[in-house]
Amino acid sequence: MAAGLTARQAFDTYTAISVLVRSSAVLQRLQSRTDDVRFPREYWEQVIDAESMPLIASISGRGYRIGMADDINFDHVLDSILDRAELFCRADA
Repeated sequence: MAAGLTARQAFDTYTAISVLVRSSAVLQRLQSRTDDVRFPREYWEQVIDAESMPLIASISGRGYRIGMADDINFDHVLDSILDRAELFCRADA
């Protein structure tokens, strides 16, 4: 059996990366239009339930952003996509 991705796995991986890049570009553009808008702490308290996510709630609103395009979020999602592709390759080896 040849190592690597199947045609379907390669297509799914390519599509996931394509969607990530395009959506990140759109989010970045929207953010650049609203750079001067700062979300108040009350906003973060509505988004994050402190009872069910106490660790995350303890840092929100202090420079950490949820649902925003930045290098950290992009890299995390890209790494996840590539890790999944690597798992496909290992499973087929």
